[in-house]
Amino acid sequence: MLIDGSHNCNSSRVGLWRGTIHIKHNVLNQRMQRLRFLISRTMQMARLLLLLIVALTNFACAREPAPQVLYSHEHRESISVHSVSIPLQSFELTPVLSRNQAQSLSELPKLVQQVAQHSETPTPTVAVNASFWSAKTSFPIGPTAFNGEWITIDAYKTWNSLVLENSQPSIAHIQPNLTLSVGDKDYAIQSVNVRRNDDDVVLYNHFAGSSVPWLDSAGVGELWQDNVRNAGSSFGDNSERETDSVTFVQHKSREFFERQQETSTHKVLLRYIGQPTLQGETKAVCMRAGSGVFQVMPGYMVVSGTSLTHVNPGDTLVLHSSTGTDKAGITDIVTSTPRLVRNGQAKPEPEADGTTSKRFINGEVPRTAFGWNRSRDTVYFVCVTSSTPGGYYGASLQQLAEIMVEKGCYNAINLDGGGSTCMAIDGELVTSYTGKQPRRISTALAALPIVSPKRSAENKP
Repeated sequence: MLIDGSHNCNSSRVGLWRGTIHIKHNVLNQRMQRLRFLISRTMQMARLLLLLIVALTNFACAREPAPQVLYSHEHRESISVHSVSIPLQSFELTPVLSRNQAQSLSELPKLVQQVAQHSETPTPTVAVNASFWSAKTSFPIGPTAFNGEWITIDAYKTWNSLVLENSQPSIAHIQPNLTLSVGDKDYAIQSVNVRRNDDDVVLYNHFAGSSVPWLDSAGVGELWQDNVRNAGSSFGDNSERETDSVTFVQHKSREFFERQQETSTHKVLLRYIGQPTLQGETKAVCMRAGSGVFQVMPGYMVVSGTSLTHVNPGDTLVLHSSTGTDKAGITDIVTSTPRLVRNGQAKPEPEADGTTSKRFINGEVPRTAFGWNRSRDTVYFVCVTSSTPGGYYGASLQQLAEIMVEKGCYNAINLDGGGSTCMAIDGELVTSYTGKQPRRISTALAALPIVSPKRSAENKP
């Protein structure tokens, strides 16, 4: 039998060819599958990237660049100038009262800690000393109010005040007027948190202490230590009021007697109906009437006066309050002197405030000032101290006004100064006292980052 060798050879070639085609087809399929996978992954990544770009674009459009807080410390011959600029769109201004009591003093770092103790309140970014205060009583000098409640309504000369309306600053001459109405009877309130005369109608709130009457025995000793320490100060103090040991003891003795007398005076405990206001009407309901010691806490006030004997528990009363201005939204008042800058002009106005002391006006002593720019969206905190450790050099009012304009202020006011001059940033003092403790002060002015939701009135320090 003949074997056809050519046929077998051709069959082998066909098999090899078909095998090769099959292998190539499998390889092609694998490559196509891999290519489809890569294309699919690439499209997914592209979609994710596109979504990310859209999100970032929307975020950038919805939010402006974060404003900056700028701190500078300059040495100028014999003085140091500490300044901080704060954008109000991200910060709010608040005054701070030492221990939330009218007759109390604390060092600035403790006042900062006091603010930070509130669970919803961040540590102030910057804080400076604020009100002038009496060396005899530690009361802030001039009309003072925090968060819609008066601390003191006693005018001093014709000093101006730094006022805050929804954290917006302005300068105004405050002339408080308070009247309590019940039925068809009106009672003029002569003073707040301190009795001046036996027949006065006096309003007390939680800033007076935890009770009416109230005497901080520990605080008396601290006040005297401050008095002794400040008497030997080399700061060339700004304060116009000075005291000595005899005057101090006489004043405290009289104060103790007046508080004892307050115990027997007829009083009414009133609970606010709604939030108290400095400009308008605040309704309140009588919770207790009589003599003795009355406890007072936030949300309440005690009105004391011999003419109030007909007021009974359950009665509704109205407190009419006026600042003597047309500013309806004032919540905070810090009285100081003088205005340094008006409409961009560095021209201090001490005479308009009734201040004539040449030492106060022309003395080159440590100073603190506060101001804002023309658009009122940036505020400036400034402290001028000696550049020499232990020195007492500073600036005159005119020099301070020029510094404020240089920093960008369109309006500015002088705050307390001398040995009270101090600034803290994030809770740390930046003004130097060369190992000495900074003077204890009555009030501070602070800038706090705005948190969301914004702090309620009840949570303000």
